[in-house]
Amino acid sequence: MSAKTNLICSSMAAIAIAALPIAAMAEPVSAQSFLTKGQFLTIFLESVNVKPDSSGKSTFQDVSSKAALWGYVHKSMELGLVTPDDRTKFGVSDAVSAAFAANVAAKYYHMDLAGQQPATWAVSQGLVATASGNLTFAAGKQFIAKLKTLASSIASIPGSWTLSAAQHKEFSGALASYDDASFSQTTCVETDRLQFQVAPKWRSNASLISALQSQANQYERYTSTYDVGTVNGQSAAIAQSTLVEGEQGSSFANTEGTWSYVNYNNDVYVNDGSSAWSKQSNYGWMTPESVQIPVFTTGTLQDVKYKKGVGEDLFSGQLKSPIAADYYGPFIQGFLSSALNTSTVPQTLIKQVAEQIATTVTLHVSLQNGDPVLTAEDVHTIVPLPKSVISRMGGTGASAKLASEIIQAMDVVMSAHATIAYDHAPLTLPSGLTIPGWPNSASNDTGNATSSSGNSTINSTGNGVSGTGTGNDTATNTTAASTSNTTGSSTDAPVSNGIGSNNSPS
Repeated sequence: MSAKTNLICSSMAAIAIAALPIAAMAEPVSAQSFLTKGQFLTIFLESVNVKPDSSGKSTFQDVSSKAALWGYVHKSMELGLVTPDDRTKFGVSDAVSAAFAANVAAKYYHMDLAGQQPATWAVSQGLVATASGNLTFAAGKQFIAKLKTLASSIASIPGSWTLSAAQHKEFSGALASYDDASFSQTTCVETDRLQFQVAPKWRSNASLISALQSQANQYERYTSTYDVGTVNGQSAAIAQSTLVEGEQGSSFANTEGTWSYVNYNNDVYVNDGSSAWSKQSNYGWMTPESVQIPVFTTGTLQDVKYKKGVGEDLFSGQLKSPIAADYYGPFIQGFLSSALNTSTVPQTLIKQVAEQIATTVTLHVSLQNGDPVLTAEDVHTIVPLPKSVISRMGGTGASAKLASEIIQAMDVVMSAHATIAYDHAPLTLPSGLTIPGWPNSASNDTGNATSSSGNSTINSTGNGVSGTGTGNDTATNTTAASTSNTTGSSTDAPVSNGIGSNNSPS
C-alpha cells in the first residue's frame, strides 16, 4: 500500500470517528472493529433525534451513572428497545449482532413484519449482508444510514416496512398513474349491512337468534358508475348510482331509486330519478366522486403489505384514521340521526364513532406495457357502534336495557369492489340534460385538466352511501334489539360469537 493510500485511509477513518457522538468514543474505534452495544445505542438514538436521559441511578457495574453513555442506556431501556444482560451487568461492551440491530429498529418503529424475523427482514431490505454474525463499526453505521433512508421513503405510507424497494416503486407508480390519468371509468358495487354479537347468556334463545339473523340477512346494495374525462379542456365527470334493498337467501329485491350526477365547470347537475335535472353550485359532498367509495390513493394508506395475486399484485393497507373519520363522517351522522330518531346528533358522538372506524383497502395492480396500472380496489369498512347507541336503538326504558344486555356488540359493515378502466371514450351527457359548452357527443381531450372532479380528488366530507341522497338508514324496534335497512351479509361476519352470514348476498 502506498504512502498516499495510507494517508487517504487514515483521513477517512478520522472523519468517521469525528462524526460520532462524544459518548460513543469512550474507546478507540476503527471501521473494522466490532460495534459494541453501547456504541450502537448511542448512534441509533442520535440518528432518530432521541435525547439521552441521564436521570436515575445505574445499577450496572459496567456503566456508571456519571458516564455520558448512561443517558443512552437508560433511554433505550425506557423505550423498551433493549434488556440488560443481568441485574448487575448491562453489556455495554457486548458485540452487536445483525439480529440485535434489527430488533432495536423493529421495536423503535413498532414494525409489523407479518411474522418475519427482524434480522431476515433487514437482509431483504439490504440493511445488512447476512442475518448471522456481528456487525463491524462500518456495517453498523451503514445499517443506520440505510434505515433512515428507508424510513424516509415510506413516509407517505407509514408502517409499510415489508415492501421491497421494487414493490414500493410499483405501488407508488400505480397510484401516480391513476392520479394523473385524464380519463377513467370506474364501476363499483357496495353492500351495507349490520352484524351482531350476542351475549353468551342469550345465545341459546332460538327465537331471538332467528330474529336477529333475519335482520342480519337484509342489505342495501349500491351499484355505481363513475366516468372521468375532459370536455373543452376542462375535467368533467358523470356518475350514476342505483340502490337495491334485498335479503340474502330470498329472491326479493326492491329497487329504491337511481341517482345521476354530472360535474362540470364547478357545477353539479343532479337527477333523483325524476324527469327534471337541477343545477347546484358548490354542491359540497354530494359530487359524482362521492356516490360510491372512491379510489383511495396517494397519501391515504398506511401499513401497506404486498401479496402476489393471479396475474396481478395486491397491495393491502389501512386507511389512515383521520381520513376515514373525515370521509365517513356524513354517513355516521345520517345513520345515527335515523337510527336514534333525532335530527340533532351530538358532534361528540359522531367523533366517538368515527374514531373507531377500521377500513382495509386492497389495490389491484397489473403491469401494462411494463408500467404498473391500478385496475381494481376492494374496500372493507367496519363501524363499531358504542353501547349507548345500541341501547337507544332498542327503544327506551326496559326495552333499551334489554337490548343492551342482549347485543354485546353491533357493527355497520360496508364492503365494496370497484373495477377501473382507462378507455379514451367520449363523455356523453345523460338523456334530458343540456349543459352550455358541452357538445352532445363530447370527445375527451388527452391533456391533464384539473378541477374539483379530477381523479386525485378524494372528497374530504363525502361518502359513497350518504352521497346518494337516499335519506340514509331507518331503524325499528324488534325483539328489543336493533334492526336496520342497511343490514346484510358478510364474508367474515361472526358466527360463533354473533349473528351474520358467511355468504354474500346474491
